[in-house]
Amino acid sequence: MAELFLRISDDGQSVLFAATADQQTIPTRGVLLEQLTIVGAGNFYLFEKAIDSALAVTSHDNDIDSQTTELEPIVIAERRNASLVVKADPDFMRAAITLTAPYGGTHTTGPDILEALKQNRIIKGIRKTQLHQLLHEAHSLLPGEKITLPVAFGRLPENGADAWFESLVDDAGHRILRPQATDDGKVDMRDLGELITVKAGQALMRRIPATEGVVGYTVEGKVLPAKPGKDNQFQPGEGTLISEQDPNLLLAEKPGIPVAKPRGMQVDEALIIKGVNVATGHINFDGSILITGDVTPGMKVTASGNITVAGFVELAELKAGGDISIIKGIIGRKFEGNKLGCSIEAKGSVTSKFAQFADISCGQNAMFTLHVLHSVIRAEGEVVVMD
Repeated sequence: MAELFLRISDDGQSVLFAATADQQTIPTRGVLLEQLTIVGAGNFYLFEKAIDSALAVTSHDNDIDSQTTELEPIVIAERRNASLVVKADPDFMRAAITLTAPYGGTHTTGPDILEALKQNRIIKGIRKTQLHQLLHEAHSLLPGEKITLPVAFGRLPENGADAWFESLVDDAGHRILRPQATDDGKVDMRDLGELITVKAGQALMRRIPATEGVVGYTVEGKVLPAKPGKDNQFQPGEGTLISEQDPNLLLAEKPGIPVAKPRGMQVDEALIIKGVNVATGHINFDGSILITGDVTPGMKVTASGNITVAGFVELAELKAGGDISIIKGIIGRKFEGNKLGCSIEAKGSVTSKFAQFADISCGQNAMFTLHVLHSVIRAEGEVVVMD
């Protein structure tokens, strides 16, 4: 049997090189590595310099005291358990663990990981799925191999949402901007639905209150405050009131035509006529006007409120203290001196399917769903041509 140079320490944690001065065999590195496996220490951590020292001591080139029967044992390998290193990002929004596989020692357990996180003050945002993955992959590592996985994650604060207002009914302007869909999924630009009117007591708008937001946190448990949303209250317009049963609900106080406002609505009493032509004469009304037909050439319509026309406005003049909504379109033509034959003037917005040869001015936005041709538009807000 080959001479054995190695033995396990009494506590089982180390491998000792123990040779005598009168031994006949000179060990080599290969022999020592083979004997590590024989003594059950093939996976132990090796001290390379200690091995080199042991081989040098037993070399015939060294002058060994003939009186010495046994050399001082040299520790050349040791058992090492798995180790953990916890490292957090500088902003403490993530923490990762680097696990080193054991050298013949014990593997890391779940409680070991939790204790390591606790010792490094990582107490928040720990994900069990990541811990299970770390433990699972650790068992497939070779001795000394490393694996790094993020296991804890902070959460950024989510600021609250501002209060906002949901219209429960459309006004004429919105209806023009959203034609009706047909059964085959296409959009019929000529079908804009029924004219919008409301009854007394009908719900017009709902207020969605601001939210406080969701606080965030770091992996060390530091709270990151969230900014609450800005709260806004209703600004009820004429003809509307806030519900006594629900302070977040705006109701119509009377029947009429709804008009959307940024933080509320108003309901206009309306003069409803079938059309404006030579039979009706020019119209001048203190309030809103709903024209279910066309405004024919040469006619003038003036209102202190809104003007809504379900048909065409052709070679006519419209002036409103509010919005002007023309469902089918504006038609003019060019006269001598480059004068345009159709004039539309609103202090609010102007909305129409199209406009051609028209002089349009408004205090807010001018919006068209199809086209604008040979027209002059002055708007204090935006000019939008959708198609």
